[in-house]
Amino acid sequence: MKVCSTIKGFCLTNTIASHVSAALGIGLFITTILSLLQYHTVLITWLVDSILFNGLILGAGLGLDVLLIAGLLCLGFSECSKQDNAYRESYKGGRTPVLSGEELVVLGRKPR
Repeated sequence: MKVCSTIKGFCLTNTIASHVSAALGIGLFITTILSLLQYHTVLITWLVDSILFNGLILGAGLGLDVLLIAGLLCLGFSECSKQDNAYRESYKGGRTPVLSGEELVVLGRKPR
């Protein structure tokens, strides 16, 4: 679990890594669906040859694919911990932090 928390911490501090993880997860999901639709006849004829062996291979491959998609999406859409959210307050209807410590910060910039 140390590796998972390290990767999640990295994605929380570097937003570009978080966005890339989300984009990869969505891209892999779309690619999986489109490839299954494109090659469904080839997959069915391949499964008919040896349903048990080829079915296990296909099931394991799809299981790993789903696990990878879920992991990438979890990294991409991970939010701050409850500790970080305790220091953050929002204005009405928005998610942009207004108060940061004792200084007023609006949309990430200090007022002049």
